[in-house]
Amino acid sequence: MITLDYEFGKHYQESLALLKEHGFKSSIATTRILKPKELHNLKLIERLAPDQVLVRNLGALNFFKKAGLAMVGDFSLNVTNSLSAHYLMNKGLERITMGLDLNQWQVGEILGNSAAHWFEIIVHQHMPEFHMEHCVFAAYLSQGSSFKDCGKPCEKHKVSLKDFYGNIHHLAADHECRNTMFKAQAQAATSQIANWRDQGVANYRIEGLWEDGSKILEKVTVFQQVLNETMQPDQALVSLGMMESFGVSSGVLAQKHNYVDRKKGL
Repeated sequence: MITLDYEFGKHYQESLALLKEHGFKSSIATTRILKPKELHNLKLIERLAPDQVLVRNLGALNFFKKAGLAMVGDFSLNVTNSLSAHYLMNKGLERITMGLDLNQWQVGEILGNSAAHWFEIIVHQHMPEFHMEHCVFAAYLSQGSSFKDCGKPCEKHKVSLKDFYGNIHHLAADHECRNTMFKAQAQAATSQIANWRDQGVANYRIEGLWEDGSKILEKVTVFQQVLNETMQPDQALVSLGMMESFGVSSGVLAQKHNYVDRKKGL
């Protein structure tokens, strides 16, 4: 399954035809935020009729349930316990991605109290740090006052934010001119794949951000080897040149002795 998540909602038709030609199933991701009068984005996806939709908000879930399209819930639905997983799966989802606030022990608890085949786990991604209405592209690369006269610099330029550590964080604009900032360094959770597989998880997602085709293919190949146990997790990290992390908290994979449940004993 290949999920398309284009910044401007363009070229989907061409890409869907190409995927079908080569025997791949296709999915399209919705925008992260849905406001009134923005249903045209969802209606476009409905007309294109991909094999699946990656829904990122409850409005999209309700829309595509009525449309009869297969759906996978993204992490933004914020499933962080088995009760919320059961609730949303009963709303018509085929699979769901857990919220990113969990560490691997909490993921294990949810898998132990739910059907493991419900879940799709992200094993590679540039973490989306935050979303904002403010458009950095228009603010710095245009004299316009709205999308009608800004000249759409987001379609011609790449913009990044540099923090005081020197890290370059990537910015992307969506169909509604909202910006998402992605963490500079991609992260991977190779050490947990064997555990999740043994618990029954069969679906894993690799998210890309501006990598070219050869780089994506290289990453997919490495993760396939980890899944097939022909490459060790630590070897995979060296091959990928990446850090080991999962979710929003850097380093939680290796710090169980430091993890304290703030509500324990209450």
